[in-house]
Amino acid sequence: MKTVKTVKTEMELDRISSLSNDVTENICLVCRLGRCFLKPPSQFRGFRNLKTLRLVSVTVAQDVLDNLIGGCPLLERLIVRACDGITNLKVEAPNLQFLNVWGAFDVLKLKNALNITEALIGMTIPEEQIEVPGSWVPTRRTSNLCNIFDHLSHIRKLTITARFLEYLSLGASPEKLPEPFQYLKVIQINICFHDTDAITTALYLLRSSPALQELEIWVSSRKKLKRVGQVKSCLRDNYNFTFSQLRLVKINDISNLCAVKAVLDFIRVLLLSSPVLERMHVQPCGPILVFDFARLATELLQFKRDSKRAEIILVNPFSHAFSR
Repeated sequence: MKTVKTVKTEMELDRISSLSNDVTENICLVCRLGRCFLKPPSQFRGFRNLKTLRLVSVTVAQDVLDNLIGGCPLLERLIVRACDGITNLKVEAPNLQFLNVWGAFDVLKLKNALNITEALIGMTIPEEQIEVPGSWVPTRRTSNLCNIFDHLSHIRKLTITARFLEYLSLGASPEKLPEPFQYLKVIQINICFHDTDAITTALYLLRSSPALQELEIWVSSRKKLKRVGQVKSCLRDNYNFTFSQLRLVKINDISNLCAVKAVLDFIRVLLLSSPVLERMHVQPCGPILVFDFARLATELLQFKRDSKRAEIILVNPFSHAFSR
């Protein structure tokens, strides 16, 4: 009778290379790799019983990662962050429930991953880059939005960070939009309010989430990426909808560096479209001037609200300084 082994500690490359197939096929629960080169032996067939795979700051070839994920048929949790050597991240894992990926990917593909209920996705580019990467633009008449969210029909919590929202906004106008996300209750999203296409995409995601109860927005101060050639947003402006279940909204990091008017317009849409909203927390951050904070407070108080119970809580960024 084979003994099932549990690995729940950081594993270095040489330890994996020295494991026999009998051992690797019976490793279960957790495998964590960090700050190493991943190059398993040619006879390596994967972890047949692995439930959690975590790769952070790992250098790994594209085909090795594909084979590794494919060699874990019971995988439930996948974390891939800040890894080198990966350009096209393909996730094919039928039992996957939790996905956390962040890095400089050219393409993100989900296939046979319909059981994902929680996802955090971030795509990055070099800080000095000012244009949309050509590799982000989908081929043929497709959209990144449909390519991703057609495979997330059971998502319950979604976090969109770094430049992933800009990535989603690219592509041809889809003839058929994805089905509504019937189970999605929590959205956390990083929005560049200098980018109208990103704003439109964010509103579409909210509109497609009829069960949404909690929304948290991080306001980005970064500039809009230039779109070269025929790159277009995959969506059209359409703000006639209602967030019938939305009860809590948090908006963080409003500053002089972001497009404040666009942020206020977004807040206005939320207030006018949320009949059961209970609380909206608005958190400015530095650099913001006292005068601008007072103007922000004045405008927020004047906004009409569809919910009679909606309370706007504006956090004073100067309160700690004044209390000293």
